Order: sequence, then structure tokens, then C-alpha cells
Amino acid sequence: MPSGLVDVRWVGRFGASNPRGFVVGAGREMIAPSTNTTPAAAAELPRETVMNGRTSANQANWFRFDAAVGERVQVELQTRELDSRLDPIVSVGDTNGRTLQTSRRGTLEFTAGQSGSYRLQVRDSTYRGGEDFVFRLMLTVAPHVDFALPNVLRAGETNRVTLYGRNLPGAKPSPVTGPDGRTVDEIEAEILTPPDAGAFLVEGMAKPASVFLAGGNLSWRWTNAVGVSNPIWFATTTNTIWTSTTNGVMPVAPPGEFSGVFPRRGERSGVTFEAKKGEVLWLELSADRLGWPCDPSAIVQRERKTKGDAGETLYADVLELSDSEANLGGTEFNTYTRDAAARFEAPEDGRYRVLVRDLFHTGPKSPQYPYRLSLRREAPDFALVAVPVQPVKQNDNDRNIYPITPFLRQGETTPVKVVAFRRDGFGGEIELSATNLPVGITAAATRIPPGQNTGFVLLTSAEAGAATSAVPWKIVGRATTPAGEMTRMAPLATVTGLVPDFNEQAVVARLAREPLLSVSAVEFAPVTVTPLEDKTWEIATNGKLVLPVSIVRRSDFNAAFSLKPAGRVELDKLKPASIPEKATNATLEFELAEAKLPEGRGLWWLQGTIAGKYRNNPEALAEAETELKAAEQALAAATDADKPALETRKKEAEERKKSAEERAKPRDVTWMIYSQPFFVKTVPASPPLPPSPQ
Repeated sequence: MPSGLVDVRWVGRFGASNPRGFVVGAGREMIAPSTNTTPAAAAELPRETVMNGRTSANQANWFRFDAAVGERVQVELQTRELDSRLDPIVSVGDTNGRTLQTSRRGTLEFTAGQSGSYRLQVRDSTYRGGEDFVFRLMLTVAPHVDFALPNVLRAGETNRVTLYGRNLPGAKPSPVTGPDGRTVDEIEAEILTPPDAGAFLVEGMAKPASVFLAGGNLSWRWTNAVGVSNPIWFATTTNTIWTSTTNGVMPVAPPGEFSGVFPRRGERSGVTFEAKKGEVLWLELSADRLGWPCDPSAIVQRERKTKGDAGETLYADVLELSDSEANLGGTEFNTYTRDAAARFEAPEDGRYRVLVRDLFHTGPKSPQYPYRLSLRREAPDFALVAVPVQPVKQNDNDRNIYPITPFLRQGETTPVKVVAFRRDGFGGEIELSATNLPVGITAAATRIPPGQNTGFVLLTSAEAGAATSAVPWKIVGRATTPAGEMTRMAPLATVTGLVPDFNEQAVVARLAREPLLSVSAVEFAPVTVTPLEDKTWEIATNGKLVLPVSIVRRSDFNAAFSLKPAGRVELDKLKPASIPEKATNATLEFELAEAKLPEGRGLWWLQGTIAGKYRNNPEALAEAETELKAAEQALAAATDADKPALETRKKEAEERKKSAEERAKPRDVTWMIYSQPFFVKTVPASPPLPPSPQ
């Protein structure tokens, strides 16, 4: 297996687990001891060796290394790549207990002030620890690149870039202040980019909203005689690219991509351009989605035709770019970003300028983080992400968020939410479909209505014949734009771990490197609800939906329950319809007038919950009972010489039966029911009936 980042999963009776980040190393690997929790017990940290460890609650991990005076080393700590909950603080100190340098970024550059032994401490910012607080630690002299400019490259060409970082052989000092508050070195390099950046790489995803950045992401490492650098990420474009790190604004001719660093206090950074009245550009400022702790802000100004009293150029504010407040993915895939975007339409002919700044870092010695400013012609487009639907909340205090991979039992239907990010004013309909489905699984074609950002794909497993499997699959979105038909894949989102309370613990989400769909041939849906007629139900927007359904109940799920339509946000207003205890057929009625539905055709389904008793793996209990019976029979017929071994076999069989009995005990559960989907066409409201004659 080649070195790099992969996803590790467990596959069992209930399908594939959530993915977990795992690193396939290219060099020496060690496991940190569990006893290095004091400076005196510090573990030796060899150069160019990865130390794998985890933190314990209320403790720190200590390591030691030797360095000669003037020697420069880089501390690299990986946590996010492993889906770790560790919020790391790394510090280097001397043997007297004095802290010499501290970093909260996972990287630390240290230059030894004198020859001798040093102590390195790794801990969580609030001294948390446990199985989920893992890390990979390395002490290295390999080059480390903080960032590169430009951060957008021309596709299919050799691009000349400037690398900013530490331990860069042949580099010269740079005036740019790096993320740790120190000036960084700079050196030029050449990068040959492919014609197409390909799929979005999870490793370069700083936060959920990063998925929606135009141009994808391309990973590149700088290699030299000293070693190989950390990966650097670039977007690609076919437009012109510009770069500047000096004080002032750069004249440009849109469309194009501008890369720079945020200015210090009293300085300016941005671009100036000419525009005709009515000319439209989309302006997008990115830094937060690139992984930098910034609050980007920009203002567009028009150069006035009149000068000031001292002959200076005057400007009038035209447009301000501020944070995007939209969270399209909900709690489990929060797409909020501090980055900014806006549509600019020139109010008159003239020269305009865009000034950018970082509202988080405004001091004269603040770190200078890189940013990306896109100035593009209006080109409506969209991007998609699939988000597994969370289980039903048990009560108002249930704030759990679960790491879910789509899983289907026999006879079960489950929805997968699809979130659409609409770019450059695209407001059209998006058709959704699923491909590469396992045997026995179907998906009804559905859509995201015009102007909306959320749709669903309904997956249904046959009541018999579906094989146990966990296979890669795809959700595809198609839409017609002014540029023609566009097809976009929807990568699958995942939560990196169980969150018991999203008000107290941050929900960390990313994309799965490979979307998996799991099917069970031994688990069955407790309840299957199916419309009795396979047709499109046509009904007035103020009419009544009368829907006959069949109900298949399995195991001990005979309680009464309620269902209501879903598939559009307006349907939330409808009152649920009740299904009596033990009923296997019902006719459900829903008054649609209160929903105020628009006209059109769409895919609906029914959803609700039912209380019942669930038995986990009763087949294992039956197997254990058969095994125990066989052991007892063998023991009864055994000779005295064989009895000791058969006594042991019988005892082990009894233990397995006892364990299977405990696991298979009926347990009270609340189960989420999704019916098989059906199409509804809403037509104009029926006129009111004339009043009855007196």
C-alpha cells in the first residue's frame, strides 16, 4: 500500500462504520510509552521518526531530544488527519523547566540557543484525553511550507510559485510575518499542474464549507536534498492569475484569480480594475475555507472623477463583502464560513478597487495570512454534498449527533439528504439520482426544487433478495444552466465521532474518501409502509391527499403510530395521521391547504416513529443453543479419556449461549419509519364551493 492518508472502517452485521483517518507511513514508526507523563519520565524522540501516541485526561506527554547550538528543527504534530479530538499545545523547554517556545498550530520551529538536552511537551488545550485524543509527532529537519503564492494555479501549465516557510534550503528572508508571528523565508519553485484537478481531496478540506470552493484542490509537496515538505494545497483555473505581497493595490483585468497576504495596519492590499456600466462580476474572498484563522472582509470602491483639496484621488463605497451566514448542512455539516462573496454590477463606467483586510489581525506585528480573491464572470453553477440523516430525537434534550454511514435492512427505506451550494445566482432545478447501487436496492429519482438548497435521495431495499454488502456508490446531480447541462457528483459527508451534546462539544465533519452503502441480508425493517397504488397522485394545493397504505410489521412492533408526509419543507405544517395498533392496512388523509404548497410534481414519503422491542442477532442465540446441545451430546457419549476436553467445550458453549442470550434480549426502542416514496403532482387550488341556498 502506498504511503499517505486513507480511511479505515469496520464492517459487520450493521454495515460499514464511519470512516477513521489513518496514515500509512513512509518511514520509521514508534508507539509512545504510557509512562511519559512527567518531565523526568520523558521518552526519547529520535529525529525523522514518527511517534504515535495519545493524551490522557489531566496529563501531558513528555519527550526529550538533544540539539546543538544554532541547530534548527521543526516539530510536526498530526491530529486532524487522524480525526482526533485533540486540540494540541506543543511546547519546548530546557531541563530546568523553563518554557522556551509554544505553539497551538501543530507545528513549531525551534532553534537551539545552546547545545544540550531539551524537553518537548504535547497536551490538550484543556487537558482532555482518551482513546479519541491521538497524535503523530515528528522532530524533523525536512522543509516546512506555511503557504505558497499564488494559491490558484493555471490548469495544464507549469506555474512559478513562491513558497513561504522554514527549513527551505536556498531560501532568502521574506518580509512576510508567518502564522507564528515570525518572518518566514521564501523560495521559488515550479509546479506542473494537470489539465483537471480531479476530485476534491479530503486532506485539503479545512472545514465543511471548503467543499464549495471553485477550482477544487490539488496537493503538492516540495522535494529537495534535505527531504520532502508537508503538502500544500492549490486550486486550479483557466483564468488569469495575479499575485502580490507588497503594500498597495495591483491593476488587473478581470476575470481572474488574485493571491496575496492580508495587509498590516496602515497598509493596503487588493486590486483595481476598469468596468463598464452594467458589467457584472462575482467577487469571492477566501481565507477561512483555506484553513486560516481569519475573518476576511472586502470593500469595493469607485474612483471619483473629482479630486480632493490636495489633489488626492477620492473614492466612493459601492459594495461591502461580509461573512456568509448560511448553514446549508445543519448541525451535522455546518457550512457557515467567515469568507465573503457578492455579485458586483458596475453602476457606471470607471475605475474600481477592491480593498481586503483581516478583521481578526489588525496589529502592526500581526501574522499575515494568505487569501484568495476571485473576480469571475457570472457563470451559474452548483456543488453538492450528501449528508446522512440523523436518527429521530428521543426528546427535546436529545442533542446527540451520530457518525452514520447509510445502512439498509431488508424491506427498509432511508433518506439521504443532499445539500446544494448554488454559485453565481444559479436558481434552477437539480435532478438527483443514485448509481452503482448494491443488488436489491433501488433509488427513486428526485430533485431539488428551483431556489432551494436541500433535497433527498430515497433508498429502498427489497423485502427479500438483497445481499449483505458494503459497496461504493454515487449520488449524481444534473441541471441545465445557461452554459448547458451540468453534472455534479455529491461526495458523502461524515461526522468524525459521536457527539453526546452538540451544545457542549463541537461537531467535526468532513467528507468520506469513499462513499459506502451497506445492506444487510439478515436484519429486517421492523415496519415497512408501502402506498397501495404505484402512481402519481394528482391533487389541488388546497385539496386532501387520501393515501391507502399497507403496513408489514415484524418482531414486536405492533403499537399504534403516526405518519406525516415529507419531501418538502412546507409539509412540516401538516398534521400527522394515526395508524391503529396491529393495523396492516390504513387509509391516511392529509389536508394540504395549510401547507400552502406550490404547484408542481415531486417525490414525497411518509415518516414517523414507532415504539417496540428489538432483539439483536437472535440467529447467534439459535446457533449457540445448537452448539451447546451438540457439546452436551458429545460429552454424554464420550469415553473417560475424552471427557476433560469435552467438558471444556461444553463450558465454552455455555458461555457463548449466555452472551448470545444477553445480546438478544428484547429491548425497548423507538424506531424511525420511512415509507416507500411516491410521486405527488399539485395543481392549482380548487375554487371554493358556492354557498348553500337558504
